[in-house]
Amino acid sequence: AGALWFAFALLALAGLSAIPSNLALVGPGSSPLSTKWIELFSNAGASFQHLGLGVAAPADPWTWVLLLLGSLTFWAPSLGVAIFVFVARPLAFAGAWRFIGLFTDKAWVKNLASVAFALVPAFTVALAQADLTSVVVFVTLPWLAFTLARAAGWGDSPRSSTSVWTWVGASGLLMAIAAAASPSLGLALIVILGVVSVVRIKRFGY
Repeated sequence: AGALWFAFALLALAGLSAIPSNLALVGPGSSPLSTKWIELFSNAGASFQHLGLGVAAPADPWTWVLLLLGSLTFWAPSLGVAIFVFVARPLAFAGAWRFIGLFTDKAWVKNLASVAFALVPAFTVALAQADLTSVVVFVTLPWLAFTLARAAGWGDSPRSSTSVWTWVGASGLLMAIAAAASPSLGLALIVILGVVSVVRIKRFGY
């Protein structure tokens, strides 16, 4: 449907200066990660936080998202974050394209709506300011909508219950990532999940 060309065009919008290098992504909304992957892992699994005199508490769930991104290039964790931000627009476009494709077969509708989502001003500002949490939310949301819709039975019917559970599992992981990036959004997603469950009452068990 020509979507691949739109994805490449969105990637080109980032410009040569945004191509990841051996330098970490730095901006108002981000800073370099630990230089060693094992340090990221240790921080994510920490049960003692250095706040004041110290407190026994689990790590912020956001550190698990950082661990996931840093694992893309485990030899240089910060590079993984830079690569993710560089390809964020095409990833968001692809997610929106898949979601919209559940409800229409018209290529121009899917392409136009997906490009519009990828060029939302708030997303552009988040990328310009290296606001990593917002970028993660914008990339995650369309994919979450797609997997949740598939789990709810919209689009082509899954071939087996195993397929449905795959979509349920993917939805759970994406929802966890979105909630870790924005806890307030996580509460809203729970409400949306409840609405979907009522609308698709036959899928309530899933």
